[in-house]
Amino acid sequence: MQVLAPGRMRMTAELIAASEKQPHDDATSGLHPPLTERELRFNFAQARSMVRVTGHIADSPLLMYPLAMGAGGHYHEPKGEVFPSRDDPDYVALYDWAAGATGCP
Repeated sequence: MQVLAPGRMRMTAELIAASEKQPHDDATSGLHPPLTERELRFNFAQARSMVRVTGHIADSPLLMYPLAMGAGGHYHEPKGEVFPSRDDPDYVALYDWAAGATGCP
């Protein structure tokens, strides 16, 4: 999954447009311009593509890969565990978002 972020991967035309709108002091101090609306929509589409639209939302890659293996998550790189359990408030928030983004239970 490709995700865009300030100071990292960006859409070239969008970065140029965002840089032109950025205050001069921010640009000279090394601050990166925020993502554009188009880039935010791209990130949303990328995240949504990692959510299952059939079956159980909890089986979606978006939820399984950052979940600790001890909590039932998929194998991932060391230090890749973001959520220690399915009860973690951030996991619950992501689960709720995924369910709302797809209309699935």
